[in-house]
Amino acid sequence: MGATIVWAIFFVVAVSGLTFFMMNFPKYHRLCITLMVFATCHVKKPFYQELLYRLYRGVDRGFGVTFVDIFFFSFAFYLLIKKPYKLRWTHPGLTVWWFIILLSVCSLMNAGEPFAGLFSIHKFLRASLLFWVIINIVRTKKDIIAVLNGLVAALAFQGGVAMWNKYVTQTCVNRVMGSFNHPNAFAMYVNMIMPVAWAGFMEKIFSKNFMKVAVIGVGVGFMAVIFTKSRACTVLLPAILGMTTALSFMVKPTLHKSGVAFVAIIAGSVVIGMALPTIIRRFEKAPKQSAETRHYFNHAAAAMADDRFFGCGINNYAWSLKFTDYYWYMYPEGLEAPDPEAFREEQFARLGTCHNIYWFFAGEVGYWGMYSLFLMYGIFYVQILWGILRARDPISRAVMCGLAPSFLLLHVHSKLEWVWRQTQSIYLYFILAGLMVVVGNYSKRYNAQKKRRKT
Repeated sequence: MGATIVWAIFFVVAVSGLTFFMMNFPKYHRLCITLMVFATCHVKKPFYQELLYRLYRGVDRGFGVTFVDIFFFSFAFYLLIKKPYKLRWTHPGLTVWWFIILLSVCSLMNAGEPFAGLFSIHKFLRASLLFWVIINIVRTKKDIIAVLNGLVAALAFQGGVAMWNKYVTQTCVNRVMGSFNHPNAFAMYVNMIMPVAWAGFMEKIFSKNFMKVAVIGVGVGFMAVIFTKSRACTVLLPAILGMTTALSFMVKPTLHKSGVAFVAIIAGSVVIGMALPTIIRRFEKAPKQSAETRHYFNHAAAAMADDRFFGCGINNYAWSLKFTDYYWYMYPEGLEAPDPEAFREEQFARLGTCHNIYWFFAGEVGYWGMYSLFLMYGIFYVQILWGILRARDPISRAVMCGLAPSFLLLHVHSKLEWVWRQTQSIYLYFILAGLMVVVGNYSKRYNAQKKRRKT
């Protein structure tokens, strides 16, 4: 309780101070934007605290507070008090996300641990505020570059941490994970940024110094994903970078792109060739039980959605597996044991969290939660594809051609892992989604100005 009080006081003081700073020194806004985006890559203690923490098997175990929150809460207060622009209050994707939050609130009626459900709802609300801040505070070309600088800095930093831990301190010799709590979460985070950084480098939209940071970030990020030994991310990484390159060429081929693509293919082939034996062994040694357990998780989630309109309750999936009859979906053989209850007391290794994010939402908030998540992903993706078609300037081409593979990767990976629900991943997703909205508006203005100049 003492730590909770201290962090609550620190948060209030920090947000108040930073809001005052932003209102009086607006020229530092872009630096704050870059720092806010960069801070998403290092959400770990002491930079991340769970207020009212409780030991719990679910995704969220307290009311999370991060350094990222300090920045976007400060920006939110600045926007509401100062009102420097005409504020945009909503977006179709954000509206769907609010509907998911509403379903999550309703699902608390079914929750065995409703207080734990508030932890996830609190995170969802913070993510929606972050998205709202991005679409309002990021307005100009320099603002967009500030966001991109934060992304490539985060990529280079996390890649550097991974290399440092593997080769210098040797604290993660087997599977690197950067500042994250699991290699798969680290790989997903890096893979979401990689296409954007690579597309930006191909379009030469960064300053001279950040062009170096971008190419270093892509290089160490590529190796870091290989060293995570995440089967899904290792296979998807070359595919999304290849898709980014193809899209960039389709929109506007240049000699610079041809040169960097050729060098990247050579370098990437060397790295993959050296790591290929290890990658093959990872697939060959993949335990059969792992795939079976994923199916059990999905079947349990489907049963939860079938039994209750609002599911078992947000952040209550793991609790329901452990303390209700949904346990037997994970251990069907236990029903045939001489003493099922004794079996239940001894067998619990399969219990955990549903790995498929769609079934995860279905199990916790009902089928409408799963459908709504599909819809939100689809709204953002359609807008990205439309943005590619009308992109005429380097920034729009880079961002849209990078986000298309990034969000496609997210969809595929979400069918294999639940890590999108972690703070780093969900924050990064809504930053990228907000960036897409901002760049779409920027592209519209750019095209209109270009048309006026011609006439």
